[in-house]
Amino acid sequence: MKRQLSKKGFTLVELLLVMALIGVLASALIVLINPVAQFQRSRDSQRKNDLAQVQRALEQYYNDFNSYPASSGVPNYYILSNAWGTPWTPYMDVLPKDPATTQTYRYISTGQTYMIYAHLERGINDSQVCNGGAACSGVPPGAACPGVYVCNYGVSSSNASP
Repeated sequence: MKRQLSKKGFTLVELLLVMALIGVLASALIVLINPVAQFQRSRDSQRKNDLAQVQRALEQYYNDFNSYPASSGVPNYYILSNAWGTPWTPYMDVLPKDPATTQTYRYISTGQTYMIYAHLERGINDSQVCNGGAACSGVPPGAACPGVYVCNYGVSSSNASP
């Protein structure tokens, strides 16, 4: 009696070929998605939303007191003495803080105007940055974003320009 060998399953070469093909496709997909840029875009979007929320709270404050709150000045540039990430009642449950621990927002006020600055990670790739990604022109000396970061995004009261 003759015994027939069954050819069920894949050979080692076939398995390695399929795994290599999957690896190439996965690499191409990661390059297309660019997760680093996606995280930067997400943090930049959060910064813009944070500053918009602070703007609304500042306008409420102005309606109550007929002036904007003072900035704490060097080195922190808080709103009054309220640090970013702490409560500012009744206007905000928490003053938002920058999503990157190495950065912080900057608030500057004359009482009748204000400007708030942040550093967008995508720089020139974002259409809303100041001066093509360079520092905003309204940042006073000494108020630049901390470290090596450039305050390249700003919002302000309607009678000022960041």
